[in-house]
Amino acid sequence: MENLQSKVSPARDAAFRILKRVHGGGYASDLLRRETKLDPRDAALAETIVFGTLRYQSQLDFLIQLFSGRPQPKLDEEVRIALRMAIYQLRYLDRVPAHAAVAESVELVKRAHKRSAAPFVNAVLRKVHRRPVKWPDLATELSIPAWMLERWPAAIWRRSRPKCR
Repeated sequence: MENLQSKVSPARDAAFRILKRVHGGGYASDLLRRETKLDPRDAALAETIVFGTLRYQSQLDFLIQLFSGRPQPKLDEEVRIALRMAIYQLRYLDRVPAHAAVAESVELVKRAHKRSAAPFVNAVLRKVHRRPVKWPDLATELSIPAWMLERWPAAIWRRSRPKCR
């Protein structure tokens, strides 16, 4: 039996496990602190992938839809996490080789017992590019929740209004 563990870098493996736990309700910073077996470079990459994937999640979900050619494809959470991680690396990290992000994300999906989704993940990731895209709305462009964006003007107006004495 082939050793699938060795085909995924320790940083990406840790990032994948952490993002799965965050989806289940864990806190990324706490989970990252517990990853004590990573060397400093792997720990830094894992942290970058985790926080970047979380920060740009709404953009990444839109890009999954764009590059898959399907409106909000129904995906298992492991598949969606692997796609988010890879698209984040491909679009936002300059020093990560594209082949590593693609191959290791496909391997993560296989390891998560989602072998049938591996060709889909590979096909989607092969379409990813860095060219600007037209975001569907400001919330996605800024990658913040729409409810937060709706509250900002009122909050800013309240703070900037002169107080009457």
